[in-house]
Amino acid sequence: MYPYDLILGMDLYDILLVVGFLFALWSFRIWGDRLELSARYQNLCIACSMAGIIGGLGFSVLTQAFYNYMKSGVFELASDTGATFYGGLMGGAFVFLLVYFAAGHFLLPKGETFKKFFPLTEIAAVSITLAHAFG
Repeated sequence: MYPYDLILGMDLYDILLVVGFLFALWSFRIWGDRLELSARYQNLCIACSMAGIIGGLGFSVLTQAFYNYMKSGVFELASDTGATFYGGLMGGAFVFLLVYFAAGHFLLPKGETFKKFFPLTEIAAVSITLAHAFG
């Protein structure tokens, strides 16, 4: 990957991550409209996705710090700690589900989060794969 800054201090990887996120958002909106999911429900899912991304990043760094601790005996969170894929995947999924069911309980009609969970997973599979294709 081209490692030098291109636009506003972003390298090619960062730019493609943003493009992948935008295409995933676009895909989610199209499939959500086709499955007749309400705009309120779609907005909740997008907010949960943002929380999942942030939580996944935090968990990936914590997991890498734990791996470093197992290897060297020093648990340290620094700017060069790094990140792990599995920590981010598990942490992001955990945060997404936690926010989805907790916020959905208060913001949506009773039981809607459970009824629409499996159609959401079908849309998420397409959208996340599209984002990873760019990233």
